[in-house]
Formats: sequence, structure tokens, C-alpha cells
Amino acid sequence: MKKDEKIIFEMLDSKMWKSLTKEHLMRVSKSSTASDALRKAGNDMFKNIPHNAHSHEQVWKMYSMSIAVAEKNTEGLALAYENRSAMLFHLGKFEACIKDIDRALEISQNIPFKIELLCRKIRCMHTLNAPNIHEVVNIAEALLDGLSKQSVKTLHSDSLKKIKLKLKQPNHLKGFMENEKIKVQGFRSVYSLADQVSEGSLEKRLQDTALVLRSIARNTALFGEDFNHSSTEAFQKNDNVLFIGALILKLSKVSQLNQHQMWNGNYVCQNKLDRLSCWLNECCSRGTYIAPVTSLLNHSCDPNVRRCFTEDKKVILYAIHPIKKGSQLFDCYQQEYYELDLIPRQRILSETYNFECKCIACLKKWPHLTRLFQNDQGKPLSARSVVEVNLMMEYNALVSSTLKPDKVYRETDVAFLGEGIQKGLAKLSKPSFITVNLIICLNTVFERLCGIWLTVPNTCQKS
Repeated sequence: MKKDEKIIFEMLDSKMWKSLTKEHLMRVSKSSTASDALRKAGNDMFKNIPHNAHSHEQVWKMYSMSIAVAEKNTEGLALAYENRSAMLFHLGKFEACIKDIDRALEISQNIPFKIELLCRKIRCMHTLNAPNIHEVVNIAEALLDGLSKQSVKTLHSDSLKKIKLKLKQPNHLKGFMENEKIKVQGFRSVYSLADQVSEGSLEKRLQDTALVLRSIARNTALFGEDFNHSSTEAFQKNDNVLFIGALILKLSKVSQLNQHQMWNGNYVCQNKLDRLSCWLNECCSRGTYIAPVTSLLNHSCDPNVRRCFTEDKKVILYAIHPIKKGSQLFDCYQQEYYELDLIPRQRILSETYNFECKCIACLKKWPHLTRLFQNDQGKPLSARSVVEVNLMMEYNALVSSTLKPDKVYRETDVAFLGEGIQKGLAKLSKPSFITVNLIICLNTVFERLCGIWLTVPNTCQKS
């Protein structure tokens, strides 16, 4: 007994005990002020600290303590549950996330807040393949329908008149030129972009347009205070319905053909997927954007320029081949020839952009990187040209370094790679495995220097 008493005595003077004592004191009484402070502290920690197992646990504790001291059945308690649910979602703990969402939904009376919670719950249920997801969708739609028409009335008849007049004005330069200089003119420039989608895509765009029109009719007075949104005839006879429907459809088609993904600044997928799977799953995407000027570029599976989206919301167009003055710039809308075989590449371009590509890579059926590598591997050193050998030796270290996520690059690396690409294109026959690797390396280095670069540690990913 004496031995155990000594252990207890020493425990009462330990850091662990003092830590528990402090936490206990913070939980003694219910306080909305204390709960809000803990929740905000958790938010600040989540934004500013490095994301790893230890920091995630600290943020989790802050949100749990905020819940513990929050006053019963208050919006503050609902907010604390919501914040913790967001953290759980971030960690891939979707079942626990749903439990916190349900607790917040039971407490809160704030309709927009509840809709936001339901959207997160739907995302969790979709990931878990939950069977009752449609019931939750119906609840969210019912809440949307119940919102006051006055609260969502953001479009007015006067605004519609201005839009109609603006679109009727003749503009042969499509909103891109002023005094013989390129100048993007906002909405007019976006409205003027290409919209020739395929018949299959048009069907989907029409479905989306129908849903938006129905929502506008049910939740606003844009089509008239007494508009009968249950009558097909009422929709067909209303000029504003037809105008707005056509505008939505037009912009939907423009978006499909002209939006670009903002990829995380790394050529290697964070989930180790191939480029096509990464693109289809959007696992390395940070969002989408429309940049009217870059949307004017024609496509090639062997482009001479590439886009880079920066943290400060700018688009950099940089050369990946030497470009003669006065020659055309070519962008690649999806995967380059060395990323994807001809047939699936052509299918994606046809289904998404409604054209058949006839660039040199397609006409000559250039192989993708894997086949280029296989052809290159069987080539003995004696069969290689001096240029090939020199390029391999000169750039091997820089190319290999792109596999290291913490590698830091300089602008001189971009210039150095540009020189190598120029040598390869001038001296080696296309397509060349070595030149392609230098181009891939250039893209990676440029993205690391200027693009969006987010590294997510394994502790944040669902195992």
C-alpha cells in the first residue's frame, strides 16, 4: 500500500495531472463565451498549424471541449458540432462525421446552416454508399423550397432588361479587343466563347438548365409574383423564362468547353493514379476556372504552350517548345499524346469538345510515354547519338529530383530545361523519350515555382 501511495503522490505532481486539472477547470461550467473561444481557437489552429496526427488531435480536442462547455440546445453548440464534423470529414471519418451532423441538425433552427450540414451529410453518405441518401436529398430540397422568396430574390426585371440590351449590341470583336489590343470585357468575353457541344452533352446541359429554371420559378418572383411553376404552359408563354433558360444553357455549354482544372502543382498524382484516372477522379484538382483569353487557343496533343494557375488567381501561359514569331499557339485541352493512347484520347476530345483532333501526334499515331520508355530501354548506348547521351547525363539529376516533393527549384532551372528541350527538338527525331521527359520535368518545375502547391500528409487521408 505504501508503494502505491507513493506512486499516487508522485502522480499528483506530474505534468499529466496538471494538464488534466487545467482541462477539468475549463469544463466546470457551461459558457457560450468559452465555447465560442475554444471553437475559434480550433479554427485558427486548423488553418495555421502543420497537418499531422498530433496537430489534428489538438484541433479535435478544441472542438470537443467547445462542445463540452457549450450551453444546452444553443446555436453555439450546433456550431461546435458542425466544426467537429468538418474536422472528421477532413480525416475521412465519415460515419462519426454524420453523427455530429445529426446532433447539430437536431439543435439548430437556422435553415441555410441546416442545408449546409445536409450537403456534407450527403457527401459522407455518397462515399459510404449509404442506402438512404435520397431521403436526405429530399429533406435538403424541401428546406430550399421553404426559404422565403424575398430572401433569395437576387435577380430583378431591370437587371434582365440591361442584360438583354447588352447582348443585343453588335460586337464583332467578341468582347476581346479595344483599340487593337486584347482586353477581356468580363461577361461579354465569357458569353462569346465557343459552345458547340456534342448531342450527348447537350442532353445533360438541358437537364441542368431545366433544374435551374424550376428552382428560379419556385424560389423567386423573377417570372412574376403569381407565376404558376406547376404549369408547363406558363413556362412556355413567359418571355423571361425563355430568355433566362437560353442564357443558362448557353453559359452551361460555354463552361463545359472552356473551363480548366486548377491542378495541384505536381506532375505525380498524390494518390499514385495514372494521369487519366487522376483527371477523371479529380483527386489533385483544386477547382475550375474560365480564363477567356486562354480559351481562344486551339488544341494539339503536342502543344507548344501550357497553362499554370497561381495562388493569386492568375493564369500564366508559358512555352514548352521554341515558338517562332507569328506562329500559332497550341494548348492541350486534356491529356498530351505521351499521357494517353490515341483512341481514348480521341474519344474524350470528341465527347467533351465535339471535334476530331488532326494534330501531328494523332495523324502519325505517336506512342505514349510507356511505349516510348520501352523502345528507349532496349536501345544500347552505342546506338545513341552524342546529343542523346549528353542530354541524359546532363539532365538526369534534375529530372530525378522531381520525384522528391520537398525539392526546391529556382528560375534558372526553368531556363536550363528550356535549353535542353530546344536541343532535343532540334537534334532528335520526334517523338523522343528524352525530350518528352525534359518537357514533363519543365512542367513540374514550373508548377512548383508558380502554381498551386498543396501537400497533404498521409495522416489526413482515409486509409
